[in-house]
Amino acid sequence: QSGRVRFPGLDAAARYEVRVRDEFGTARRHQSSDPEWLAAALTAEGITLPGSVLGIVGVPLPTLAPQQAMLFDLVRVA
Repeated sequence: QSGRVRFPGLDAAARYEVRVRDEFGTARRHQSSDPEWLAAALTAEGITLPGSVLGIVGVPLPTLAPQQAMLFDLVRVA
C-alpha cells in the first residue's frame, strides 16, 4: 500500500458516502488486492465512513501503476 490519504476540512461528526469515480476508466495497480474499504467504494453504493476517520486518520490507498490516478467523490449523508 502507498500510505494514507486524508480529506481535511470535513465535519468530524458527520458521515460521508465515498465513491471512486470511474468515468475515465479504472486505475491500474501494482498489487493483487485492494484495501477492504476501496472494494466497497468502487461499487455504485459506495461506502459510508465517519468524517473523523476521513479527515484525521485517513484511508489507505493501493499502489497505483505509473501515470495512474484515482478520483474520489465524497457526499455528506448525515
